[in-house]
Amino acid sequence: MVNINIKSRYWEYDLHLQKRLTIISDNSGTGKTTFVELIGRYANKDEFLKCDLPCYVLPLTDRAGKWETYFNEEAVVVIDDAHPIYDLDYFEIFKNAKCYIIMINREIPALIYELSNIYRLKTVEGYHYLGEVL
Repeated sequence: MVNINIKSRYWEYDLHLQKRLTIISDNSGTGKTTFVELIGRYANKDEFLKCDLPCYVLPLTDRAGKWETYFNEEAVVVIDDAHPIYDLDYFEIFKNAKCYIIMINREIPALIYELSNIYRLKTVEGYHYLGEVL
């Protein structure tokens, strides 16, 4: 299990990843993009982000094959729902990855297999956590 806790002035996210692929799927306005932005902003700032492994947001462009290095590292890689990787055969990429992947998506993608957990973000007074498995 990998634990992630990230705090900002107004928000706190507390996630416990049990499998290599976690899908967070919910409607607009539930905090998914805010989570991605906070991971990107605080990835190297230990006072805001506590994680058992390094955390990254997958860059939008794959300069010189850099995406592959993210997937071959023991880390947490967050991928927002508008990411161009979803236009590729991402099933094969994710299946062979060494990292923990958090897919952020409004819709539940067709990629559902034994390595995935699907959650909604639950919020109580600015505190976000992974809610019930769908």
